[in-house]
Amino acid sequence: MVRVLTENFMDYGVHYYDFAGLSTDTKPKSGVATGSTFIEVNTGKSYLYDESGDGTWYQYPPESEG
Repeated sequence: MVRVLTENFMDYGVHYYDFAGLSTDTKPKSGVATGSTFIEVNTGKSYLYDESGDGTWYQYPPESEG
């Protein structure tokens, strides 16, 4: 289950959120502003949202490639 920890109005229909949930949960995209965060409580991974295009959650910090 995804929980909203923080919600702040940005623009009409777009809000900044801090979410928490499991890695198996679907990360929200509808009405989510760039810079919103998602913490996976079972893995400790953090994600930042980019609302451009189709919207993408990027892991932060990125995992090292090596």
